[in-house]
Amino acid sequence: MRPAEQTFEGAAGSVSAARRFVSSTLEAEGADDAAWAAVQIVSELATNAVVHAATAFTVVVAVDHGVVRVAVTDSKPLVAAAQRHFSDYTTTGRGLRLVERMSRSWGVDTTQTSKTVWCEIVRTSADRNPESTTDSEVRSATVDDVALPRPASAADDADPTEAQARAFAA
Repeated sequence: MRPAEQTFEGAAGSVSAARRFVSSTLEAEGADDAAWAAVQIVSELATNAVVHAATAFTVVVAVDHGVVRVAVTDSKPLVAAAQRHFSDYTTTGRGLRLVERMSRSWGVDTTQTSKTVWCEIVRTSADRNPESTTDSEVRSATVDDVALPRPASAADDADPTEAQARAFAA
């Protein structure tokens, strides 16, 4: 596959547009088996581009040899993409840990004018076995691999709908 690429403005609404782009691209390529992980990852990387870089960003998706490569490029090379280690009660700072857990490899490439955060996701067949690949240390991500935040309880807020919305947005 020739890599599919789309540029988005640096606005909150662009994150959902980036998710739709990745999902439709992988569906068109017959790589739906990697779509869930790829959509979660692009959501994190696009959110980081919007929140931390505050610039337009480009998403590139490529399917090759049993691997899906997702990359998000923004125009702020000096705004570092680094994992942070916060307490269990902090509601931010876990995005790159999620990327690490859901991919076989990830990294950051910088130039004078841009920063690209990329990752490779191993495709799986219908029986959840990794498709053939040249990397012997392949790890396939599932929902069980990722620790998801607990939803807020109604006791945390006067309005349970608002508490639930915040928990899902985190």
